[in-house]
Amino acid sequence: MIKLIRCDDRLIHGQCVTQIIPIYGIKSIIAIDNATASNAMLKKIFIMAAPAGVKTVVATEDESIPLIQAALQDAVPTLILMRVPTLMERLLKECPGLPKDLNVASVPKRPNLEMTELYPGIFFSSEEISAARRMAADGVHIWLQKVPNSTLLEWENIQNKL
Repeated sequence: MIKLIRCDDRLIHGQCVTQIIPIYGIKSIIAIDNATASNAMLKKIFIMAAPAGVKTVVATEDESIPLIQAALQDAVPTLILMRVPTLMERLLKECPGLPKDLNVASVPKRPNLEMTELYPGIFFSSEEISAARRMAADGVHIWLQKVPNSTLLEWENIQNKL
């Protein structure tokens, strides 16, 4: 079962380990990033960052599809992590039954792209804003919040200002 889908450029990190995983009762993590999954050293570092007892897989976008499809069919509380929000559109198309719920926690400003700051530490490109608009129009609940005790900002409250 998918408990949380989270867009966080840092993937697995301290706040994720100390707050997100315990609050949601996570027992499995699918971290999706082509570059990290293709680098054996980085992949190992991220797997080791997860708490003991939490099954962790670092996968490419393509590798993640069957993993997510399997997670949708089991009872293991699973966290899906991705670096960019646009990936959610693909996952929704290729993984029927995926929860239409996306927590955006950290998307840093990237060089050579015009970015709009939506929330402290969350920057979207025009492509990402368009993707979020399409997803919201399709009924995806998008919410910006770094950790559970920080301010929550609903996409629906800011999308018309962009």
